[in-house]
Formats: sequence, structure tokens, C-alpha cells
Amino acid sequence: MDIRPVAGKSAWRGPAMAASRDWILTLGADDVAAIDVALAAAKSRGLGPDDLGDDAAKFPLPHLAGRLRAMRDGMLAETGLALVRGLPGARYTEAEAALIFRGIGCHLGVAISQNYKGERLGHVIDLSDRIADPRRYQAGGEFRMHCDPSDIVGLMCVRKARRGGESHVVSAMAVHDTLLAERPDLMPALYRGYHLYRPKLDRGDAPALTPAPVPVYAPNAAGALNVFCVPDPVHQGVQREGVVLSPPEKEALVVLDEVAHRPDLRLEMDLDAGDMQFLNNRLVMHGRTEYQDHPALERRRLMLRLWLMVPGWPAPDPRQRFFDDWDKLGAGIPKRAYG
Repeated sequence: MDIRPVAGKSAWRGPAMAASRDWILTLGADDVAAIDVALAAAKSRGLGPDDLGDDAAKFPLPHLAGRLRAMRDGMLAETGLALVRGLPGARYTEAEAALIFRGIGCHLGVAISQNYKGERLGHVIDLSDRIADPRRYQAGGEFRMHCDPSDIVGLMCVRKARRGGESHVVSAMAVHDTLLAERPDLMPALYRGYHLYRPKLDRGDAPALTPAPVPVYAPNAAGALNVFCVPDPVHQGVQREGVVLSPPEKEALVVLDEVAHRPDLRLEMDLDAGDMQFLNNRLVMHGRTEYQDHPALERRRLMLRLWLMVPGWPAPDPRQRFFDDWDKLGAGIPKRAYG
């Protein structure tokens, strides 16, 4: 394999990004006022988050829309990272925050469903004491670096944990270049990829495992390198379907995880209520630290989540798909009936 360093703006390092503000869009008083006008108009029409669909005209932001689109375009061509800050989160109810977040998402891409129920606005909150077999986003604790199966993942902070729960992000291209320099012997395993396990409720009639290995690294239609790193489904394939990993394949996952968490590569962010983080899943991996939450449900850490596809972006390698043709745009799950 002819594997070369990526370098460039997408291979950033955390400390340098922390010292920069180029990736932060700070809302001014006029921006917040425009959001409030759009919110009031949507509420007066009886619209909820799902009623917005993907129609930006239902949540008009005439002075902010152009900056949001420029932010999105920069996420493709540059760092893959953006933070929208300045919304006074304490001013809004949870329902209003959800409507605002969904409305801003309409200006960035097409929202896709995140589970078999067809939900397009996810709620990342610890419900492990209330439901059996919670999905990963419904359980607390640390979350190791990974990607989501969409072009962009957006997180809006509604409530912080009592302690901890900071967001960690890392350039997957910087991880790639570090691995190539230090452990080139492991790169073929990452480029060949892994069979991924798909939860039963989300796969319909499709096989439990992806029919072919899904590469961790592969070029997109424009020739730029993309990442698709989802370690949990790899391990689930081993545990539940008997997938056998070779020693290099096992080690590649371990070393990739170690490199992705290095302090000289990762960027730490402590999101406050109202902050909105947007990440290009093709360039960036994300996770969170361990945290201590409040016992009361209404006070627990809550992040709203969007999975967005961007129609104008170059198509990823067709092998870098978690799901099959029956799902929407190659990511997320449409609402369907189960008998």
C-alpha cells in the first residue's frame, strides 16, 4: 500500500487549536435576537423540531445563515471542527433549545434518523438506571474516541454534569500521520478495515455484520482521506458473531486508541449550556471524559444530538458504510415498522 502523510490544515494538533479562535463562531446580540425571532415565529405556528424537516425557510436566519454555511464549508476543507458559542442557554426551556438546535441544523445539512424509531434529534443522557440494555448514548461514563455514521455530528449542551463529562476531539488525520511515523506496520490493517456489528433493532433484515470490512481510512471521491472509526461495533462483532481478529488487527485498534487520546493531539472542550459543537465525522474523532451526574433526571447532563448529511460534499468510499442501501443516505435509520 502506498500510504502517505496527510499533513495540512486537517492534521491539526490540540494545543495549537486551543490557542486559535478561527474555528469558533461567536454569536453577537443581533444574532441571538434573530434566533429569538425565528424561535417565536416557529412557536406561533405550532412547529416542533420534527416539523422543521430540512427546510431552512421554516427557521429563517437572514443575517446568520451565510456565516453558518461558511462554517460548514470550512469544516470540509479545513479543520473539520466548529463551535457556535454565545447563545444564552439558561434563557430557554429544553423544548425551545431543541427547536433552536434543529433550526440551525437546517442551515447546515439534512438531518437523518439516529435509531430505528426514526428520531432525528437525539438526547444524550444517562438512563442506565431506568431502561434495560441502554444504547451507548443512553449510558453515562467515559466514551472513547470514535466517529458517528454521518457527515456531521452536532452536539448542543443543555445541561452539564455535576463534575466531568468534558468533550474530547482529535484530528483523525493527525492520528493517521502519527501512526504512519511510529507504527507503519499497523497501517495496512486500518486501511483494510473491520467487520462491524449492527444492532438488531437497527438493521431490519440485513445481516448482523457488515458484508465486507469497513476501512478505518480510505479516500473519498475527491481523493481526500476520510476516517470511519467505530471501535465498539468491531468488538461486538468479536463477542457476538465470533469474528476473529489477527494480532496486527487487534494491536492496530489498541495503538490507534492510545494515540487518539494523547494530550499533544487531543483538544479538550468544556461545553456550557447553549454551546453547539459541530464535527466533520470524516476528519475528526470525538469522545468524552468520565463524569459524575446528578441523581435527579431533570438535572442530569443532557446533550442534544444531530446527525447531518451534506449533499454537496464528495461521496465517501462506498466501503465506509455502517448500514446498507435501505437506510437513508448511507447513515442513520429511517422509521420502519417492526412486527
